[in-house]
Amino acid sequence: MGHTKMNKKATLQLSMNFIVILVLAMLMFGVGMKFVTSIFLKADAMKESLDERTESQIMQTLDPGTPVSLPLNRYELERKETKTIGLGVLNELGSEATFYVEVYCDAAIDSNEDVLCDRKAGSTCGSSGEVNCDGWTYDIDEFTLDNNEKEIVSLFFLIPSDALSGDYIYNVQVCTGSSCSTSGSDYDTIKKLYITVPK
Repeated sequence: MGHTKMNKKATLQLSMNFIVILVLAMLMFGVGMKFVTSIFLKADAMKESLDERTESQIMQTLDPGTPVSLPLNRYELERKETKTIGLGVLNELGSEATFYVEVYCDAAIDSNEDVLCDRKAGSTCGSSGEVNCDGWTYDIDEFTLDNNEKEIVSLFFLIPSDALSGDYIYNVQVCTGSSCSTSGSDYDTIKKLYITVPK
């Protein structure tokens, strides 16, 4: 009889300890989730304010005579880093038009100043070359603008984990009529974008 009372008391005490530990664990989990959520909300708020400032700067540079704008064109990006870069386009053709944007790696020079690729010299910067910096960008969908309408286009970059340290020069080309790689007409001069991958 005494042995049964001890077992019940021990079981009850063990159950109470488990409940207390469970409540504390849930409380700590809730506090941790709130902390993590607040960090992400602050990061999103900072990103939005930076994006608004960048968009404002791009919009201010789009004027008659400057139909394509890439005011921020130099970036230092770490391996595995992603970056969204803003490109402004103003339609001043006199009527609605469809625009095509192509971004491609034009040349790359490593940190020892050795040429990794150079389109002008005939070496490819694509998948068959020594470095595939063409593969660091994503395709951009065509878009249509009314006359005098402005648009900010997002250029997406992802630097691979095995990227060589050096300087990568990209051409940003905007065309009308059809894609730039087919028979599209250049809408403005080709813009240069410079990405440095540090050592």
